[in-house]
Formats: sequence, C-alpha cells, structure tokens
Amino acid sequence: MPSPAKSLSTFSRRKFRLVRMLFTILALSLTLVSLRNHFHLPNGRRGVHTVLGSSGAALGCSRNSRAQVGSIHSRRISRFSPSRITRRGRKIWASIEQFDHKEAAETEEGGNSRTKSTSHYSAKLNDIPHHHHSHHHANNHHHPEPDATNHHGHHQISYPDHHSPRQLAHTHSSVDKSSHLHIEQREATADDVLPTTNEIGKVPAPGSSTPPNNLLSSTSEWQALQHHAKSGFPHLRDLLQDQERVEGLTLENDGFIIDFSRQKMTMETKRLLLDLAEKANLKEKIFAMVSGAPVNPTEHRAALHMALRASKDDTFNIMEEAGDAKQSSLSSRGDDDENGVVNVVPLVHEVLDRIEDFSSRVRDGSWAGASGRPLRNILVVGIGGSYLGTNFVDKALLNDPQAKRRAAAARNATLRFLSNVDPVNVATTVEGMDPEESLVVVISKTFTTAETMLNAKTLKDWLVKGLKNTKEGGEEGGPAAELEFERTVVKRHMVAVSADVEKASEFGVDPDNVFTFWDWVGGRYSVSSAVGILPLALHYGMETVRDFLAGARAMDRHFIEAPLSANLAAMMGLINIWQTNFQGFSTRAIIPYSHALSKFAPHVQQVGMESNGKSVTLGGEVIDYASAEIEFGEPGTNAQHSFFQMLHQGRVVPVDFLGFTHSQNPLHLEGEPVANHDELMANFFAQPDALAIGQTARQLREAGVAEELVPHKMMPGDRPSTVILIDRPLDAHTIGQLLALYEHRIAVQGFMWSVNSFDQYGVELGKSLGLTVREQLIRSRTQNAPVNGFNPSTTNLLNRYLQSTAKDNNTTTAPTT
Repeated sequence: MPSPAKSLSTFSRRKFRLVRMLFTILALSLTLVSLRNHFHLPNGRRGVHTVLGSSGAALGCSRNSRAQVGSIHSRRISRFSPSRITRRGRKIWASIEQFDHKEAAETEEGGNSRTKSTSHYSAKLNDIPHHHHSHHHANNHHHPEPDATNHHGHHQISYPDHHSPRQLAHTHSSVDKSSHLHIEQREATADDVLPTTNEIGKVPAPGSSTPPNNLLSSTSEWQALQHHAKSGFPHLRDLLQDQERVEGLTLENDGFIIDFSRQKMTMETKRLLLDLAEKANLKEKIFAMVSGAPVNPTEHRAALHMALRASKDDTFNIMEEAGDAKQSSLSSRGDDDENGVVNVVPLVHEVLDRIEDFSSRVRDGSWAGASGRPLRNILVVGIGGSYLGTNFVDKALLNDPQAKRRAAAARNATLRFLSNVDPVNVATTVEGMDPEESLVVVISKTFTTAETMLNAKTLKDWLVKGLKNTKEGGEEGGPAAELEFERTVVKRHMVAVSADVEKASEFGVDPDNVFTFWDWVGGRYSVSSAVGILPLALHYGMETVRDFLAGARAMDRHFIEAPLSANLAAMMGLINIWQTNFQGFSTRAIIPYSHALSKFAPHVQQVGMESNGKSVTLGGEVIDYASAEIEFGEPGTNAQHSFFQMLHQGRVVPVDFLGFTHSQNPLHLEGEPVANHDELMANFFAQPDALAIGQTARQLREAGVAEELVPHKMMPGDRPSTVILIDRPLDAHTIGQLLALYEHRIAVQGFMWSVNSFDQYGVELGKSLGLTVREQLIRSRTQNAPVNGFNPSTTNLLNRYLQSTAKDNNTTTAPTT
C-alpha cells in the first residue's frame, strides 16, 4: 500500500498536468480566435468576411414606422416639392453616420452594446422611429465622436480636420502618373484583405476605421427569401393561369404598364421583397438621395441628378459639404439657409436659360462661324457618360415627327458624336462636314480625360486647317497672326460642357461659351444636364428638350411619391434583386421592340454596370452576394435572329421586353393583312410567352413532328421576363420617362446591395496603366528607348507593335530588351 506522502505527490502531479492541459487548450482557443479576427474568417462563411451580428443591426423601421415615414407619399401632392422631405432626408442621413460613430465609441468604452436601444436619438430624430438593434463588434478602435449639434441646435455632423471627407476623397483619387506599376505574383497577406465595416447599408463616419459589421445577407429577411426561393414554384405556364396573381404583379403609371407575372414569383415573394426593402431602409435612402445628402461617401458628394429636371418653383436642397458650394455661389443670391443647405434649382435653370439663348442664336443663324456662315453641323466630343446617354436620346428622337419638324426648322442641321479615340471614328465623324459650318461641343467633366482631349485637339486642328483659306484667315501672316486666327476659330466654332471652367478656358474655349454642370452630377446620370441638353437643344430646339425634361420629372415624382409596392422603379429593382441574389441569374437582356431605342441598351449597360459593379459596401466591407448583372441588348426583331436561340434553349437569361402601342412612323401597305407596327408587336407579345410557356414533347408529337426531332425542338420554357408596354408614342416626354425609370431602378438595386452607385474607382487602374504604356511609346518612338518595366508578355507585345508601326510613325524601331 503506498504511503500517504507518495499518494499526495501523485495527486499533485496529476492536478498539475490537468491544469497545464486546460491552460494549453485555452491558449490554443485564444490563438484561433485571434487569427480568425485578424484574417476576418467567420464560422460558417465562405470567402473573406467578418463576424456578423446575429440580429441584422439595421437602422430599420417597423411596419408602423414605415407607414409614418412614407406617409408623405400616401397623400396627393399638388405640386412636386422635394423640400417637404429634405429636412427628413437630412436627418436620416445624419442619423446613419451618427448612429454608427456613436455605437463604435460606446463599444470601445466597454458598455454592453450588443442590445443597445436607439431611443436616445429619438429626441433629435423624431421623424424616424427606430428598432432596437443588436451588434457584434470586433477590434473596434476609439475615434472621436462627431459633434452632432451646431450652434443653432440643429442636427448635423462635423469631423476632425485630419479626417475631412474631402481629404479622404482626394486620398482615394490621387494617382502617381509618373511611376510604373508592377504587378507581382505573391502569397496573399493580411494587407490584401479588404477592410470590413458597418451595419446594413450604413455609411461609416469618416475617420472611423473599424465600424460595426453587418451585411443585408445576414438578416432574417434575406434568409426568409433564401428559404422561399428553395421552396419551389409551379412552372410559369401554370402560374400565368392565375388571374389574381397576374393583376397583383402588374403595375401601371402614366402610360407605363409593367407586367411582372412572367417572373418566377408569387405574391408572397413580393411581400418578402418588400420586407427586405424595409430592412435595408430603402425608402430612407431614397429620401436621403433626394434631400442632397452625401450618398456618394467615397467622394463625399450628393447625387442630385433629379434636380436637373426640376421645375423652377421646385426645391432641391444640397448640403454644402456634399457638393461644390464654390461652384454654385447660391448663398449670395439668398438660396441657402442657416443650416448650410443650398437650393440648386436656380443654378440649374440659369444654365438652362443660357443654353436656350445660345442654341436659339445658333439655330437662327445669328451666331455664325468665323467666316460668317451659319453653323449647321453639331459635332459632339465626349466618351462614356458624356456620350452614351445623349446618343440614346438623339437616336430615339430622330424619327419622332414633332422632334423631326423642330430639327428641320434649323436648316436640317446634323448632329454627330465623336467618342472613340480610334482615328477611324474621327474620319467617319467629319466625313462630308464643312468646317466653316461646324460647331464642336467638347464635353468633359474635368477636361482631363485623355481620349476626349485628344479628340478635341484633333477637331480643333481640323477646324483651323479647314478655315485657313477663308477671308478672315488667309494664308499669310506670322505666328502672332496665326495664333489670333486660331483663337477666333475656337471662339466661334468650339464650346464646352464642363465642371471645370478654368481648364476649358486653358484649352482655348471662351469662358462665356462654357456651360457648366456640377460635382453632384455623375457622368452616367448627366443626360439631363448641359451634357445632354446643349447638343439636343442645338439640334432639336429647346421646346423638345423641355418636353424631355418634363417626362423625366414625371417619373421622378412617381419614384418619390409612390409607395414601394406600387412604385415602378422600386419594384423593377427589387425583382432584379430576386433574380440575381436568390435565383442565381447573372445577366439581363434588354429588348426594345422599337428601332428608335437601338442605343438604349448601351446606355443602361453603362449606368447599371458602372454604378453597381462593386464588391464592397459603402463602408468597404466585402459583400458575400452578387451585385450588378451583365446587361446587353438589341432591338427586336433583330435580337430574335441573333441570340434568341440561346434564350429559348440554352442559358437562362431574364429579359426586359419594351413595346409601344403607337409607332413613330405608322406604315400599312395596301393589300397587307397587318400594318408594319402590328407585325412588330405580334413578336413583342409572342416572345415572352414562348420563353415562359415553352413547348413540350407531347405538343410536338401531337403536331406530327418526327420522333428524332422532338428533343431538338423541345423548349423547356419557365424562363423569366418583364414585359413593359408603353401606351403612348415614343416622343421626347416618353424618352425622359424611360431614362428616369431605369436610372431609379439601378439606384434601388445599389441601395439594396449597400454599394456606392455613384463612384467608379474600378476604371482608374486601367487608365493609370494606360498612361504608363503611353509614356513608354513616347520614349521608344522619340528616344529609341527599350521597352522596360513590364511583364514579359506585355514587353513582347509592345516590341512587336513598335516594330510593326515604326515606319508608319516615321521613327526608328525600338530595340528589343
């Protein structure tokens, strides 16, 4: 039998080993937690994300509060007055920033923030009833809380100088253009992990590096839709038999009839989507945009393109810190208030009045060219948002009888666009044009876009050389005379649309001939600004332009006033969310049964894909769901003979079908049973049904199809589409409505995904690399410098290009490295 002392010693050793083992387990657990937090790898999630709050943590509104906030829309508003919601929208946006910043600060202080009530904000934000919220905070660092009250007692936010929004925007946008960019293959590090941010759709307070974390996909509403999507639906051929469902999924407003009944959804789907929109604070975000809040936080700018088509007696306010107050200079005219809020509508109409005056003088011949001849040819230089939208509107108006008559009143002037830096585009643009009768409109927000500026210089050279032999110019004279002649030509033959009057003036354009727009107007949303209005007014006249603006304004009113369940743009956006995030579709075809809309799909392509083609939220958190769809399209019936084979029997691609009850050019040949427009519309009505209903083997056999061909002719159907029937002619007013409808649809999707729909940093790397290649080409052609600083593939291709084009450029061949 062992002695008591030996037994005690054995017990102590066992106890020590047990304690040591427990400490080891604890240390390992802490290490794993630390690693997971460092690399943002949550339990149960694929990809790179952070630990998300269990309850969704949105600054959401209950059903009752949604009714209160949305009550402004339930009553009829005799005159459109965004000022009615401006104060509420400013409070909403301020509350978004205030809530995030204060929540982070209180968490750092050690308080229990996991179930924190927001009732302490209700005194200042009594227009916005709040839920209680639950958050998980990880690795929060302390940042100074913003001062939430100004000296008047009004709710507003101020930030430390070293974290000012403009400094942040400048930091994001600056690019070192002189250096080569080297992209190396290497192992991913913690620095490669995108930062994580805050709650559902909320903008983080500037200076706050680690706000609360959340994504819409973490909410119960999102998960309810996921479960609903997996529950299964009848075939569309059966769903279409439900008359009550068809009526419930059809919306109508001001001639626009949108039928969603060919979507794989039920009325329950619609209800769940509206619940998700409530959770994402969609209505509040729309209010914030209309109210001039900085809904573009990376550049700290508003997105007030709706103000561009406002009536003179409307009010669209902008927070001065959310736009270039220096540009507006409205405070001197009494259009600002004590809260630093500026009404931009007077400035918009000041520019419109200038455009009307100038375009009228050009059209009636009182503004003539340097030789005294009238200017009949309008050549527009721009790219991207400075081109696509205006080109769409021009092509849509080209055969509208009323617009056509108004264009003819200006001596059948010609409107052409030069967008591509390809010299072939230059040749086709000026072909048949007389420089003496040509006016060049250069459109560039910054007047620094490389392609646009080279094209502008090219057309300036074309104008000057073409006018050399005129009476005013002559062929004789020294450098001073030639310089003066060039100034005269530019003054009479070149105007500009730009947010930077100084740079346009440095190019040579008379400051009086620069028509401005503002940093709160995104390029792809700028058709309603001088970007589109000046060229269209020069060609079609201001009356047509005002009809176009009125149409856009009418759709704006509907978007702001209508409840989400009856809101055309909102429901289009929500159903696109359903298709993209819960049914797994990544593309959309836009098929207008109108040749006049041949340039509509390219415009929507840019607005949609440049706005929402993002992979992080407003605050920088990596999203774990798809965002922008790939959008493409072609007018029917051309599209049917191009890619509809795939739509019917290949990949499933949701489609937007657009058709009109009236044609711009009615035609009915004698002896033909149907008019041309009826033939077109027969296809418009047939194709959505063919996609939805399909064709079964039984139907084919009953029709006598040979058995070996049955599998080849079967069409599964059950393919979703949205049918938009427009019960009015395609005129300037309708075009404005259509433009605004799709702008708002795209904004709704961005608000739901919590991405910034109003910046486009994704285009900058390619531009920067392009400058590096450009510098290399210059050195190689002028100094015979070897290609250096690129990967082997690019080096080989550049050498081949330089060798092949050396003779064309009258330079020596660059030596091979």
